[in-house]
Amino acid sequence: AAAVAGYSSVPVQVFAGPILFNTVITGVGPGVAHVRASPEVAPDSVETTRWTYGALSAFAAVDTRDRVAFPSRGARLLATAAWSPGAGASFRHVTVNAERWIPLSPAVSLGTRVAATRAWGDDVPLDHVSFVGGDIVPALGANQFFALYGAEALELVGTASQVAALSAQAELRPDLFVRATVNAGRAGDGWTVAPDAYRTGLGVTLGTGTPIGPVELTLSTSDLGDTPQFAFSLGRAF
Repeated sequence: AAAVAGYSSVPVQVFAGPILFNTVITGVGPGVAHVRASPEVAPDSVETTRWTYGALSAFAAVDTRDRVAFPSRGARLLATAAWSPGAGASFRHVTVNAERWIPLSPAVSLGTRVAATRAWGDDVPLDHVSFVGGDIVPALGANQFFALYGAEALELVGTASQVAALSAQAELRPDLFVRATVNAGRAGDGWTVAPDAYRTGLGVTLGTGTPIGPVELTLSTSDLGDTPQFAFSLGRAF
């Protein structure tokens, strides 16, 4: 039987590191986390699982986009690494999440996005497992949750994930945008380039800015001709 689970994570992390070239923020430092996964609807054999562990983490981040919502130029990169040698868990984890926007004209831009994560170890906690799928994903956990048109919300789960997307965006009038995206992604136990391992789909988003953040309406479907899905979001991602 399928399980519906509750998931909570309470991390405490300390970072220290230099700012490079005035644009690249880096950091490395220790941290601790308490993670709990509990079945809400599940077979009797599925039990609550907890991890309390310490880890050493590092990150590098850069963001040169002209705006957070509907950027027309610039790039964003977030790369992280974590290592726990058995202090409550035993794992290694690396992630890369990047996007690039290139203006083709004053009103039209082309964007690309790629993301890849990989965790190894005897005891990988749930907060280092990837979830892929859906039009809207939780803002917290930017390198754990990945949107993917053509898959149900957080449908694909694994210790490794890969996502790629290509978008074309047009500004119809000041602060009114339409964006078309084709994407492919997967999650599993390891990386692969086999085409049949990927879920693919496309989405079209209409959006605008408001004082409390962007408003977006998205129509998406898979390449299998599934029933199209609508998603609506309002406000900034925190």
